Amino acid sequence: FNYQPAWAKSRAATVAHVTRHATLSAPPAALWSVLADPRTWSDWLTVHHRWMAEPRTQFVPGARMTAETLMLGVSNTVDCTVESAIAPGTLVLIGAGEAGMRTRLTFWISPAEDGAKLTVTSEVAGELLTDAIVGAIEQDGAEQLDLSIALLEDLAIAVPEQPARPSLRLVYSAPATTEEPRRTGGAHL
Repeated sequence: FNYQPAWAKSRAATVAHVTRHATLSAPPAALWSVLADPRTWSDWLTVHHRWMAEPRTQFVPGARMTAETLMLGVSNTVDCTVESAIAPGTLVLIGAGEAGMRTRLTFWISPAEDGAKLTVTSEVAGELLTDAIVGAIEQDGAEQLDLSIALLEDLAIAVPEQPARPSLRLVYSAPATTEEPRRTGGAHL
């Protein structure tokens, strides 16, 4: 079976695929607040070196950003597009790098009994990838994701818990007087 995602752009592209599952002690909202803020990525995502320009404060669908990444000792510039950002559960980025490299990074957050479940999937595709390079990317990617998830959890645990927002109660109050509205030139005051 040769997995060929549509974002890979070529049926001849070889795909490296790494998925990690973790149950974390941080609540979903705290994980999301760190994950969805691109300014934090160099603090926890170990393959992310830096954004090439000042990043947004939140990922929004359709946003484009350029990142410098480092994997297997090789630096790459990746033009990223936010495919999906649905708080507090899903973030999907797709990217195009040098030499025809394409990537997709997906995060899923769901509630767990004492925190949150996190699934991260990283996929890298390119016509220049050999079986040996795919194996190295998958091994290094798994190690990088494990470390990144631990760093993400540490940052999320430090996020202050947000107090519950009070419910809004909409109440209609009729005017206290029974006067007719004054009219001036056909307009109501």
